[in-house]
Amino acid sequence: MSDIGGQDIHAHAGEVARLIEQIATWLRDEAGDPNIPGGRAIAAAFARFRADLPAIAAAKQLETDELTFKDFTAISAEWILAENATR
Repeated sequence: MSDIGGQDIHAHAGEVARLIEQIATWLRDEAGDPNIPGGRAIAAAFARFRADLPAIAAAKQLETDELTFKDFTAISAEWILAENATR
């Protein structure tokens, strides 16, 4: 990934977890917000979400491959709220 000017290039080798780590690091640096979790924590949460997604979709009588963007964002928001409520 790189910015528009072609600077700050970082390779992720096609690995989703590495990409998430790179983006989280960039976001934390740019935002100056020390409360943004590390990329590995975000990647672990994303892995949990992906594991939970088929059951969540099935409970809504949907298949994961037919989720619309609106479905996905609503499910994601619900999952994040539930995940944070257990902490």
